[in-house]
Amino acid sequence: MRLEEERKNREIWNYLFIIVLYSLMSAFYLRSFLSGNNLMKWDIWDAEYPLEVLMTDAIRGGTLPLWNPLMRMGTPHYAMVGTPVWYPATLISELIGTTPASVAYIYGIHMVIGAFGMFLLAKQFLQGDPESVSKNLAAFVGGLLYCFSGVFLSNAQHIMIIISAAWIPYVLYFVKRFLAERKLSLAMASGACAGMLILGGYPELFYDLFLVLVIYVLYFNCSREKKAYQNILSAAGKYLLICLFTVLACAVALIPFLNIMSHLTRTANTEQQVFSIPWVSLLSFLIPGVPRLFDGEPSMYNFYTGILVLVTLPCVVRKSNQHKLLFGGLAAASFLMCLGKDSPLYMLLHKFAPMYGTFRFPTVNRIFMSLFLILLLVQVWKELMETAKTWKPVVWSAFFALLGAFGWLLAKLVLRGYFEFPYWPQEQVAVFAVGAKIFCIAAGGYCMAFLLLKLVGKKRRKLAKYGIVAAAALEVLLFSDIEFPITVAQYDHGTVSSDAEARKIVDKAFEQNRTRNRNVDFSGQQRTSSGLYSILIANQKTFDDEGYLLQIVGLNGHLCHIRRTV
Repeated sequence: MRLEEERKNREIWNYLFIIVLYSLMSAFYLRSFLSGNNLMKWDIWDAEYPLEVLMTDAIRGGTLPLWNPLMRMGTPHYAMVGTPVWYPATLISELIGTTPASVAYIYGIHMVIGAFGMFLLAKQFLQGDPESVSKNLAAFVGGLLYCFSGVFLSNAQHIMIIISAAWIPYVLYFVKRFLAERKLSLAMASGACAGMLILGGYPELFYDLFLVLVIYVLYFNCSREKKAYQNILSAAGKYLLICLFTVLACAVALIPFLNIMSHLTRTANTEQQVFSIPWVSLLSFLIPGVPRLFDGEPSMYNFYTGILVLVTLPCVVRKSNQHKLLFGGLAAASFLMCLGKDSPLYMLLHKFAPMYGTFRFPTVNRIFMSLFLILLLVQVWKELMETAKTWKPVVWSAFFALLGAFGWLLAKLVLRGYFEFPYWPQEQVAVFAVGAKIFCIAAGGYCMAFLLLKLVGKKRRKLAKYGIVAAAALEVLLFSDIEFPITVAQYDHGTVSSDAEARKIVDKAFEQNRTRNRNVDFSGQQRTSSGLYSILIANQKTFDDEGYLLQIVGLNGHLCHIRRTV
C-alpha cells in the first residue's frame, strides 16, 4: 500500500514537471507577445481582442456579461456557437483586465493544456511499465509535436480553434478510461471537456469530434464475448451518455442558443463557400512556409506536423501497434476531410449531415489528422528508444535530410540567379530556402539521435533518448522563426528591439487600450465583425479594432466616413 502511494506521488511530481516544461516552451515561444513587445494578428486581434476589451468594461460597469452588452438576442453580433463568451478562461481574463497581451496569454495557456492532454492520451496507449523513461519521453514528444508544430501554430490567429484543439485529447482520454473502468465520473469528465470545446471552440471541430467518437466508442467498447448487435447497442448507450453529460456541461451556453439558432453564422443552414486546398500546399508536410508560395489563407493550408512524424512513418509497417488500423484509418479520413469540397468523404457528409454546408474550413480536420498520426507513431518512438534496431529509421531520416539539403541548395541557386523563374518572385524563393534549411537541420538532428541509439552501448542509451527530445524541441523552435511573421506577428517579431516604427505600433496599441473611454453605455451597441476591414454597417454605432466607439456618417449602403466619437 505504501509503495503504491509512493508511486502515485512520483507520478504526480512527474506530471507537474512535464507541465512546467511545456509552460517554459510556451513562454519561450510567445515571449515577445507575453512581454508586450509584439502584437497578435488577424482574427485574434480584430475579433477576439475587442470582444474581451468591451466585455471587460461591461463587467467593471456592473453589467451582466451573458445577455446584455455586445449582445443581440443573447449572442455577440459576430454570432457563432464557438464564440468564447461563456468560456471560463475568457471570463477570467475579462475580470482581471484585458490588454493587447491578454489573448497571447490565453493562447499560451492552451498550448500547455493541449500538450499535456496529448501527453496523457499518448501515454494511455503506450505499453510497458508506467514509470518507463522511454514511455514518458515518447509521450512528451507527442505533446510537443501536437501543440508546437505548424498545425497549432499556424492557427494562432483563430483562438477558437486553439481552445477547441486543446480539449480534444482530454475527451478521448476520459472516454477511453470510461469504457475500460465503467465509472460514471469519467463519463462526466469527458462531457465536461467536450463542453469546454463547444464553449470556446469552432463548431466544426465539435461536430467532427462526435463523428470520431462514434468509431472510437464502438471500437474500444467492442468485446469478442458479445454478439455484434450487443456491442452496437452497448456502444450506443455509452455514446449517448457522453452526449448527455456534454449537453449538461455546456447548458449555460446551449439554452440561450436554442431560441436564436437562426442568428448563428455557422449553424443557421446558411450555405458557406467551401474551398479546396491547393495540392502544392501538401509540400507543407515537409517544408515550413510553403503556403506563402501561392494566394490564400496560409493558416488553413499548413499541414506541417513535425519531421519526426514523417521520418518514422514507414516504421509503422513493421513495428507492433495494437491500434494502428484505427489510428491510421482515422488519420486518413481526417486528411480526406481536409481536401474540402472535392473530397468524396466531405461530399458524403454534406449530403447526409446538412450542417456541413455551413462550414467554410474543412481543413481544421488537420487537428485530428495530426492527433491520430501522433497516436499511430508514439509506440514506434518508444520502441526506437528502447532497442538498437534503428537502421531503417536512420536510412529514412538520412534520405529526408539529403532531400532537404538538396532543396535548400536549389533554392539558394535560384535566389542567386543561376536559374530564372519569372513566375516565382525572389522573396518566395527565400521563404522556400529558409523552410528547406529548417527541414534539413531537423531531419539531420533526428538522424544523429538515431545513430547514437545504434552506436552507443545500452548504459549510455539514455543520452540518445534525450537527444530525440532535444531534436524535437529544436525543430519546433526553428519552425516558429519562419511561421511567426506569417500568421501571428504583425511584423517580424525579431525586429522589435531595433525597429522604431514597429515599437511605435506596439506602444500605440497599449496606449489606446489604457486611455479608452470606459464609461460608454454598451447597451444596444454592436461590435465589429472580423471581416476584411473589421467594419460591419449593421447599426449607426459600432466598435473598431481597439474597442473605440465609432459613428458612421452617411449610411446609404456604403461606408462613407468614420469619425471617432470618444
